[in-house]
Amino acid sequence: MSRYWREAVSQAGEPRIDRKTIALVGSLFTQGNAERLSALFDYGARDRQSPPDVLISVAPQIKHWGATTQLRDTMTLLKAKIEALAKEDDDAGMVSHCLIIGRPDRYLERMFDHVHQADSVRFPPALEILLVPDTIVAVSVHALIGASTGLAAPLGLAGFDKDVILSTQKYLLQNVNKRSNLGLTQSR
Repeated sequence: MSRYWREAVSQAGEPRIDRKTIALVGSLFTQGNAERLSALFDYGARDRQSPPDVLISVAPQIKHWGATTQLRDTMTLLKAKIEALAKEDDDAGMVSHCLIIGRPDRYLERMFDHVHQADSVRFPPALEILLVPDTIVAVSVHALIGASTGLAAPLGLAGFDKDVILSTQKYLLQNVNKRSNLGLTQSR
């Protein structure tokens, strides 16, 4: 982890059309990472035939995860971009889902259209995923960097590479309770 941390921090992780995957350091919902996700969305949505109709977030098992207005701001930004595409095609819009272990906090219920809770662990507790199917994906692992105790720092990647997105979609389909209707289908 220390090596990835050093590499990710030293790189200029700005998305470009020829850089489909970038390293992320810190919460997906910091202002800088939200701007990166926005740029990645613009690149990922360029080749879509129709606008995305779902956004899926897998919450890590971290106390107070998402207890920030920046989560709301990031979700609002992505929803606005998706709805702008939907208006061009006269589609109904987008539905957001959050998958969480245990009882969700009230603030999460207000930020997502649907919160799906599970009693058993299907994902590693430190894993966080944000997916707009066939458009973008961001994956972080909350890990201790260079210490055995302390606060975990999110490290990960985000991108619009279709193969990475499809792999993530497949992973979610394999690990999500079949009763959870996420609007996610197997592509390819």
